[in-house]
Amino acid sequence: KEDCKSLESSAPSKEITTFSNTINNILHIDTKEDQQILKQVRWEDCSTVLMEKIISYEKVHPIHDWKDIKQRMGFDRRCFSLFQHSQWQEPLIFVWVALMKEIPSSIHQIIPVSPKNASITFQQMSEPPKHITDSTEATTAVFYSINSSGQGQRGIGNLLIKETCKPLTIEFPNLSTFVT
Repeated sequence: KEDCKSLESSAPSKEITTFSNTINNILHIDTKEDQQILKQVRWEDCSTVLMEKIISYEKVHPIHDWKDIKQRMGFDRRCFSLFQHSQWQEPLIFVWVALMKEIPSSIHQIIPVSPKNASITFQQMSEPPKHITDSTEATTAVFYSINSSGQGQRGIGNLLIKETCKPLTIEFPNLSTFVT
């Protein structure tokens, strides 16, 4: 899909547009919602291959090392992904969720400060975290990073967020606020 879009924009023609539409229709058959499975990605039961793909696909808030990804999968965090039935090691799209007591005032209350994001202010560094220590404390789900495995996945981000809310509200019954 990504290659078709690139070809279509670099050398537009009726034939290329027709070809691109045909490919997109074929691929759409294989990526229908009923062919996709939502799965929580957990540190405990995730393969190294899948973790490495998630690390490489993370474009919004880059993951710097294994400690960083493990922290993002802590007690107060979740990672959900949509997969196709036949491709469990290839996430179509994934979202990181922080479970908190209230809406954070800064991303730095979710993503820890590191030398790699040195442009933050002193005030942002000193803000106390508002993370939960018990599942009943979680009232806010913050969807803070959504990433796809390629440009051709446009449009399924909203589906992922909507589908992610269901298991979150079962696990954390006091959730009442959902923000991006």
